Amino acid sequence: MRVWLLPVLMLVGCSESVSEVVAARRGAVEKTFDALRALKLPEPPPGEVKREAPIHLEGGDVTNAAFIYADDLAKPGEVAPVPLRSLDSVPLLQCGRLLKDGTLVDSPFAPKPSIARQYLEACARVRYAFVIQTLEYIAPRPPPAESLKFVPGSYRARVVVMDLSTHSALGSYEFAVGNDNDIRVPEGTPTVEQLVTNLEGNAYRGLRASTNRSVPGALKSK
Repeated sequence: MRVWLLPVLMLVGCSESVSEVVAARRGAVEKTFDALRALKLPEPPPGEVKREAPIHLEGGDVTNAAFIYADDLAKPGEVAPVPLRSLDSVPLLQCGRLLKDGTLVDSPFAPKPSIARQYLEACARVRYAFVIQTLEYIAPRPPPAESLKFVPGSYRARVVVMDLSTHSALGSYEFAVGNDNDIRVPEGTPTVEQLVTNLEGNAYRGLRASTNRSVPGALKSK
């Protein structure tokens, strides 16, 4: 037992703290953020996405791309107010929070160093930005007094794929979603919060489905 215990204790003692993990990777992540700040989205938007190298939004250590909202470009890593924000935009936000105070956007506590390392190294690898532009958002509304049927909301967005190394656009695609026609809840009539949650889920799925169609292989197959 003693033979194995000493190496284990040495490994534990030599592990990096979160602050050390952040300090060692801050420069690489800031380089990504600087490239994002420098992006200028083309007008009119480009057509079909054309790529010369593999693009991976997911897949562990092979990732080289990330989703980001156009509203976030001026201050990457900060949570700008956007409607129906997708969970797919969270990784860059996590890196921004780690650089700021060593925590994550969804927790006030310091993460494990290994988790911080994964986020920061993924952000440092980003070469392609999938920039989400909200084109239209109509919030759902509760049923009018004379009706039992809610007024559905809708969401439409464009995604522009940008190469950070050249600041050029590889192409773009759009998607549009609305509320489900039949939303069943125990209360009988859905609240506005439940309607927004339903639309948010549809926007998340719409983003991923359109990405799978337009940039096959970028998302990890489920």
